Amino acid sequence: MTNPWQEIKSRLGSIQFLDLTGSDLVEAHRELGIQVKEQVWRILERRLVTVPQKRLAIKIRQAQGCWGSLKNHSKSLNLAGELRIAISDYINCLEAWSEGLELARFSHPTLYSLNTGGEPLSPHELALVLQHDNVGCQTGMYRSAAGGVQLWHTEEDADGKSGGRFDRLRIASFSTGVDGRLGRFYAFIYPDLMPGPSFGWRNDGYVQAVDSLLLYNPPRIDNGMLANVACWLALRSGTSENIPTMLESLRPFFDGYAMNLILPEDTIVRATRYELAGDRVIKSYLPPETDKFLFQVNYFSDRADVCLQKMESLTKHSDIVMKKRVERTIQALENYKSRANGTGLQMSHFYRLIASRAGGDWAYANKDVKAHFLCQVEPDKMEIWLGAGPARRADAPLKISQKI
Repeated sequence: MTNPWQEIKSRLGSIQFLDLTGSDLVEAHRELGIQVKEQVWRILERRLVTVPQKRLAIKIRQAQGCWGSLKNHSKSLNLAGELRIAISDYINCLEAWSEGLELARFSHPTLYSLNTGGEPLSPHELALVLQHDNVGCQTGMYRSAAGGVQLWHTEEDADGKSGGRFDRLRIASFSTGVDGRLGRFYAFIYPDLMPGPSFGWRNDGYVQAVDSLLLYNPPRIDNGMLANVACWLALRSGTSENIPTMLESLRPFFDGYAMNLILPEDTIVRATRYELAGDRVIKSYLPPETDKFLFQVNYFSDRADVCLQKMESLTKHSDIVMKKRVERTIQALENYKSRANGTGLQMSHFYRLIASRAGGDWAYANKDVKAHFLCQVEPDKMEIWLGAGPARRADAPLKISQKI
């Protein structure tokens, strides 16, 4: 009988690195679009048939509202100049990405019938419809004995009956000028999404890992922002951007994400989680004491806030599944700490954690995991462990070390 974990790894193959740093940020997104075009067209064809038309109509209307919000924000004197520049970069990169995808040539009768004007969607509108989607995952951040931060993340995406989203696994690297300096960022790529959701990092030590928040009763707004836009802006700007101010300026959001961020500052490594949905931006800080941690699954960390619970409207089954994921993780960390004799947890502990099969279909190492990511950030250096598919204890992850 075929081992499902081995089948997943064989089908996905190893992670491929796509170096786009030889071009400016806009041209790099055009090239990324060219690279993923065939898979994106397959995804679009599939969604236009399988997603209910009422849901598609809402996504189209909200994508158009997001485009209007982006254009307004890019010109607003109420925003800091750096944020306006970053938003303009997003607009330019989205248009270049859609050109690389040749979305102007994509045609489907559903798009005519659902667009309120009876006209085909523009390429950038269709590109934003693609962005109106969220990825799964679970993420934790832990304060190490040396004062640094370790992060663990599993990238989950369930393959539907009509096929999966991935033709191959890619990490793309981009160059960007921020504050007069040439920065570089790296992002795990969903073919149909711009960089930013999932996980990524920068050469200045900034790390980002994102988890979707399941909103079965999302806010009913037509003019707002897609959460994926915030993820792109944060990864593009990294430590140079005031993330809380940016998120407050962009709200309300049509959908929800938990953004887990590591930001080195001089001799301190800060770690923060931002949960954003509707008009809410909720901040949680990783304390400076050793062994403290934050852990995130696909629901709000605050289980008492009535307004948040109303947005979620989780089924009883979903609520139980998420609660058990939290409980298993807390128990595992307590077990590891009790054996560490006060020395703190190491990267090997977290690799063992994400290789766990406890929980069956909802385990860390389950059949929907497309990639896994670990990192350790200290004030002057960072180390990254990467692997395709679900982690296994016998695997040897790819290790990347760099100075900050």
